[in-house]
Amino acid sequence: MLKNRFDIITIGGAVKDFFIFINKGLNIKNKKNLFQQKLLSFEYGDKIYLDEFYSSIGGGACNRAVGFSRLGLKSAVKICVNKKKYGDYIINQLKNEKVDASFIDNNEKKEAGMSFILINKDKNPDRVILSHRGVNKFLKIDKKAKWNTDWIFLSSLENDGWVDEFKKIEQIVKTNKIRLAFGPGNIQISAGLNRLKNILKLSDVLVLNRKEAIKLTESGGKRRIEELLRILYNHGPRLITITDGKKGAYVYDGNKIYFQKAKKVKTIETTGAGDAFSSGFVSGIIKYDYNIKKSLNLGIRNGASVVQKIGAQQGLLRLKL
Repeated sequence: MLKNRFDIITIGGAVKDFFIFINKGLNIKNKKNLFQQKLLSFEYGDKIYLDEFYSSIGGGACNRAVGFSRLGLKSAVKICVNKKKYGDYIINQLKNEKVDASFIDNNEKKEAGMSFILINKDKNPDRVILSHRGVNKFLKIDKKAKWNTDWIFLSSLENDGWVDEFKKIEQIVKTNKIRLAFGPGNIQISAGLNRLKNILKLSDVLVLNRKEAIKLTESGGKRRIEELLRILYNHGPRLITITDGKKGAYVYDGNKIYFQKAKKVKTIETTGAGDAFSSGFVSGIIKYDYNIKKSLNLGIRNGASVVQKIGAQQGLLRLKL
């Protein structure tokens, strides 16, 4: 193996996360809208005092790259940062986690990517994320770059020209015979299955949560997860995974549906749980040679560990697989 060859390169977002814990907010249940079932509200004009405040790095590409590195894989990230505004901080944190930073773009003309995560303390460990994509919208893929990697994990691309960037990635995957894991973001999911048909056919693993799967298949919440898995499988991916929050996660390989319950743990907050599951699951697929049961178990364990800490990376498992 070449010295600079990677097990996996992650492509997508990089942000600085700010976690804001409050104790003054009203939780509202809403059964009228599948995608707005639980609401957090405040009084206009009110002043909200913060109970706790933390910051860390985040973003789908960063979270997964750290997850892969901690599970013993040689990982790198393809992201875009502003080095003068949190970018150096993000790069240093990644290097501390033994994630290669040589593919990172620097754009100092655009604002940094940031997310503000509101958590209503002691009432609901779930959260509301206010996201400013900033420099993430200017990530570009150079298809002529040397992609010496066995796998790519492609997450959300936020730029208006994401379709063209996806075409470059498709060419890279085909030309270099790279295996692809795909976790689409909101922009890609809203575009629909037809716009994603080429990348789905190239995907070894497709990772979604239940709401994303419903939205992508335009099912309106009327289909069971087992049906969603089969619909998505028919569009080309080798493996489909759908997480369902506290209930657990499903995997479909075209022959059998696998399910594992979520672990019962004390949840502090849920940011990065999906990223942790996917990095655990894909690490298992790589290390355990597509053993779905062992990979599913590792994904569940990684997600359960993350929700017991603040932030998307603090609780990521460190294992020798």
